[in-house]
Amino acid sequence: MVGTKIRELRKKLGLTQEQLAGTELTKSYVSQVELGRITPSQKALQIIAARLGKPVGYFQENRDDLRTIDFLLKAARALWTTNRLEEGMLGLKEALILAERTGREELMAQIRLAMARLEMAQGHDEAAREHLEVSLKLSRNEDHPELLVEVADTLGLVATRLGRFQEAVHSYQVALDAAARLGPEAAAVRVEALRDYGDFCHGLRQWPSALDLYRQALDLAAHLPGELQAELYTRVANTLARQGARAAASEHLAQALQRLPSRLETLSQAIVYADAGKTLLLLHRPAEAYQRLSESLDALRASGTGPELLEPVIHALFTAAAMARRSDWVDSLRARLEPDLLARCSSSTKTRWQLLRAFCQRLQPTTADLVPNPAGALDSDGSNWMRVAGSLHALETVAGPQGRELLDEVWHWVLDCAFSAEAAATFLPRPTLSLLKPIRLAEVY
Repeated sequence: MVGTKIRELRKKLGLTQEQLAGTELTKSYVSQVELGRITPSQKALQIIAARLGKPVGYFQENRDDLRTIDFLLKAARALWTTNRLEEGMLGLKEALILAERTGREELMAQIRLAMARLEMAQGHDEAAREHLEVSLKLSRNEDHPELLVEVADTLGLVATRLGRFQEAVHSYQVALDAAARLGPEAAAVRVEALRDYGDFCHGLRQWPSALDLYRQALDLAAHLPGELQAELYTRVANTLARQGARAAASEHLAQALQRLPSRLETLSQAIVYADAGKTLLLLHRPAEAYQRLSESLDALRASGTGPELLEPVIHALFTAAAMARRSDWVDSLRARLEPDLLARCSSSTKTRWQLLRAFCQRLQPTTADLVPNPAGALDSDGSNWMRVAGSLHALETVAGPQGRELLDEVWHWVLDCAFSAEAAATFLPRPTLSLLKPIRLAEVY
């Protein structure tokens, strides 16, 4: 085993046996070691390891270290799933120390990737980026293209969150280049790389680029699970709707809904359902959107997910009710949201809720109902919609019939501005990758 590792690495580096031997050893000695006929001494192994740029541990079979690494990785996964992230990180740090002693770069790269995901789950994106940069260097070889795809794709996601868009583009391109080297058995990995790059372009409103990437992913997903196909069909539909191609968008959305179960059982299904509901808003089908979004919200709540997923769905439900001008939907939402769920939402969501109720009930909210300092909580231009709602209510009390008709038009304009289908129809933020797929444990034996 030691000889095999030496021979493979020597050939990879383009060295001859004579060059590896140098002046301290002989070509014949190196040949015998590579053939497994003799075991190199500790001093000889140190010389060979130094010339090949690896620690001595790389060539030695320390099965105790490998078993410990395997145990620590599995323990980190268990801690991860129970949200004990700091404890999981401690275990990964111990595993990394042992992995560095073995010199196995693919193992160190996977551990760094896992550490980055844990940092992302805690909102430490800069720390995650540092781990991923190291992991990218360790995985940049032709032996592990799938690992390279995963690392580069995750780095693209983190760079996007940090606003490093040029770095994100480069990372996604690295991921796609590595994915192109994978065989048909790794179609799911290629699909994820294309989808995530498409999401990046979609977020920047680069609709043609996003559509091209989604369609490439959809072509590769023909034999993959229906849930993944539904996700891609929904993304194509959303992008087509934003380009004004509503008929084509409706066809793709129908394909997506056919591939989704009638009863939601997983977090990922609930997310795709919500994205389909949001796309229905773009197609001006608020009743269908409201139904899909309601079912998604119930499933998300049952899964115990946090506000990062719940709030966008709630906002989309508000938008559906505003588009349909349905006060009964608002009453239904009130029973479902208040008081526990709404209390966990941001001040912006609470203010939108008050605005929607003010429109439906034509009542000016009392001071006690208002969130603290609502000015600028809704829009980048600093519009204070609650103040507008209060002013409209005051005018309605003194206006005649004709004036009330005009005020009703103003109310509709306010709702259209505050509850834009285009703004509500963005995809749900992807949960930290750890929530949807496990740490990919290295093959340590």
